Amino acid sequence: MFKKTLAFITAFAAAACMFASCGDSKKDKDDDDDNDTKISDTYISKSKKASANATASTLYKGVNAALTDFDSKGTTYKGKYILCSDPHKSISLPEGGEMLAQSDFMKYVEDNYVDMTDVEYIIAISDGVCVGTAATTDGGKYVGLYPLDTVSDMNSYGGKVKTYEPDDKISFTEVYDLYKSQTE
Repeated sequence: MFKKTLAFITAFAAAACMFASCGDSKKDKDDDDDNDTKISDTYISKSKKASANATASTLYKGVNAALTDFDSKGTTYKGKYILCSDPHKSISLPEGGEMLAQSDFMKYVEDNYVDMTDVEYIIAISDGVCVGTAATTDGGKYVGLYPLDTVSDMNSYGGKVKTYEPDDKISFTEVYDLYKSQTE
């Protein structure tokens, strides 16, 4: 019985020292603050990346809904197109007939499906279906993709040109170049 009591007291004392400030130095406190900052920065980074991915997903679904609306009205978009928030980089939807210019198409998407305020985007469309999107709201620091962490193959439904790891830094320009190379 004595050994069990002594073991309990020793374990309790050791635990108390671990949780108490048994002579914490300023350096130890500074190290704890640095660690808290790293944890906070990691959380913020992952949160912003998740938000960018959610924006790309919402955009993807809104564009596909709009394409379905137009298809049900007899307008189909055959071919490969890239729509960008920078219209000079777009390989735009053809004008004429019942097909809409990019600005009109994106206005329809925004009016009916997605708030595009402050969103930079890349939309890849292949034969009337949105196959992938990229979105950022912070100038490209955090880029979200849909399908998640993937640049889709515009020539093969469900195919992938590139898959990123969740912690990879994704370049908006690289994503654009990967989609553009598939339209040439």
